[in-house]
Amino acid sequence: MRGKHLIGVLPNLTATNAAVSGSISLDHERVIDEQIEAFDEDVFGIVVMTTGGNDLIHTYGRRPPVEGAMYGATLEQAQPWIAAFEQRLGKMIN
Repeated sequence: MRGKHLIGVLPNLTATNAAVSGSISLDHERVIDEQIEAFDEDVFGIVVMTTGGNDLIHTYGRRPPVEGAMYGATLEQAQPWIAAFEQRLGKMIN
């Protein structure tokens, strides 16, 4: 697999890593707004984003569930947070 990575096959690729360990989607939205520049529509790009896992498990029940830290929430309680996450995700991808 040597050389079979994005920069290996796309030598002009510029990579940006905006990862923040332990962050949640609320943090990601802010990072994208503040640190990621917009490009013209004719610019080809590849975006890889992982988000949402810590929104589910964050604090592991040490505090009551809230948006961005839903561990222990009922589905009914989490519905508005799920809807907000969906909207946030769409905004981040756009």
